[in-house]
Amino acid sequence: ILKLQFLYLIGIFGMATPPGSIRVGTCNVLYEGYYRRACKVDLVPEDRRCAMFGEWVGQALAAHDVLAMQEFPYDGDAAAFQRGGAAVPAKGAKVKKGVPVPAPSAGKGVAGKNALWRQALAAAAKAANFEIVAHESEKDGILFAVNASRFEVLKSHITNFPPSTFSGPGAADKKRGYVLLKDKMTGVAYGIVNAHVPWARDVAQSCANVREVFSVVDAAATPHWVAVGDWNVAAPKHGGKGFYEKCGLPAGWTDATALLPAMTCAADRGEIKIDYITHSPTLQCEGIDVVPEHPGANVQHTRDTGAAPEWFSDHSCVSATLTLLG
Repeated sequence: ILKLQFLYLIGIFGMATPPGSIRVGTCNVLYEGYYRRACKVDLVPEDRRCAMFGEWVGQALAAHDVLAMQEFPYDGDAAAFQRGGAAVPAKGAKVKKGVPVPAPSAGKGVAGKNALWRQALAAAAKAANFEIVAHESEKDGILFAVNASRFEVLKSHITNFPPSTFSGPGAADKKRGYVLLKDKMTGVAYGIVNAHVPWARDVAQSCANVREVFSVVDAAATPHWVAVGDWNVAAPKHGGKGFYEKCGLPAGWTDATALLPAMTCAADRGEIKIDYITHSPTLQCEGIDVVPEHPGANVQHTRDTGAAPEWFSDHSCVSATLTLLG
């Protein structure tokens, strides 16, 4: 079913985005440490989750220009992904250009398992000619996969959220960052922000955390920005509005996810919408979709009913096509 959904997604958007448009997706892949800590019943084995991710990510890259991920499980060699033999580290990543992806261990220990995820992504990226922009982290990593056939990475930066945003478990690991891209055909520059926002215990703190996402936007570099990620602020389950009802958006920005009737994450209190795609006023959304359509069928890590093995994460992948106005 998921294969058919992604083939449908590719069929809708096409394999090549037309000039003046960009396809962006976001997916929290679910860090194993969080999964094991929170799960109350049987786990889907990590090897199986990684295999499902490997099967998905090749299809996902084919359907996007930029794919942003959160909770990617890598270790000390986080940015050592290959694209034609070259690593593409973000600022702060402690790797050297050209460092190859290390072979996975026999699967024992965190580093060995993390290498399996890394290798699956690196193989898919190399086959699709995508650059990986990542940050060194053992836990809650974010990264960007960028279509190198079409875009040049002009600048990138990934960093932790400031301590003022911390209030929930694992908050100190949460990251935000951006890539500044240039379309090789048109010369147009786009900024893409990816953020895993710290969960907070109250709405005011949650809104302050979300505002930190937009603090990295550099309007002087380009007016064309897209901000995505797992923002841990639930939109109303019914009513079609987004997090901005509570927190607000920068002037002129739009929450494209408000067009999406489906939820994006399975939680202990039911399906919720916490994964977002927003954009600046110079862009408009031409279409948005979510795979799988029902995150309640995803891996469950907070319920007592057991883990469902149909998907590798408790989040769905949200994808949108954004087109330049004017």
